[in-house]
Amino acid sequence: MKQFSLYTQVILSLSVLVLSSLYQDIFTLRVIEAVVISVITTVLIDGLIIWRKEGKYRFPNSALITGLIIAALIEPELENRFIYLIAPALAILSKHLIRISGRNVFNPAAFGLLSLRLFYPEGFIVWWATTNIYLIIPLGLCIVLRMKGWHLVLSFMLATVPLYVIYGIHSHLNLVDSLNLINPFFVLFVLTEHKSAPVANKARIAYGCVVGVLSFLFHVFVPQVENSLTALLIGNVCAPIINRGFKTNGTH
Repeated sequence: MKQFSLYTQVILSLSVLVLSSLYQDIFTLRVIEAVVISVITTVLIDGLIIWRKEGKYRFPNSALITGLIIAALIEPELENRFIYLIAPALAILSKHLIRISGRNVFNPAAFGLLSLRLFYPEGFIVWWATTNIYLIIPLGLCIVLRMKGWHLVLSFMLATVPLYVIYGIHSHLNLVDSLNLINPFFVLFVLTEHKSAPVANKARIAYGCVVGVLSFLFHVFVPQVENSLTALLIGNVCAPIINRGFKTNGTH
């Protein structure tokens, strides 16, 4: 029940962010259609796979979260509506097919979106429903507090804030503009997905630093890629190695 309540909190928070963006900016039937397709696709595919594996239906809360994140990040008015089926489908399939020690390797939403870019290289990841920091920060902090994700968030921020400040000085940006280059939705809602992150606390700190530094480097030196999600997937690959390294050293 405790785990379900956490899922419910995340689902409600993401729903508020998407609905508030719909209301304030682009309340059109095409945008609503994109959100609905993304959510239904993740829930339906994950539900069928769970039913096949367990022999009974269980509502896939994590799939609903994945669908909402994809809907919040993907361009909602693309002409090719098929894209809204492919990204969620790839996300859920990665969760069930790419696994190590019973855990999914990749963050599903990030994997689905970036895999799709291999076939559709156009920039369709726009983070359209993730701009209201007055909602993102309080809602996200409540979730981080609930799931005890401070190791990930603080290590990411400690690694990236000095880098972006130095970059801002070099680029003649003021402090606020420099810090605005850090995506709060990514930090609070995407990075903290616990199933693809290390388990040990010190490993989580190292993981947050790795993702943070990579995100900065991609932003500065490889701007044509989606820096945050690309850094996260690389961090996902490194997570078992990082976790094993701290276990070998006897630290937790």
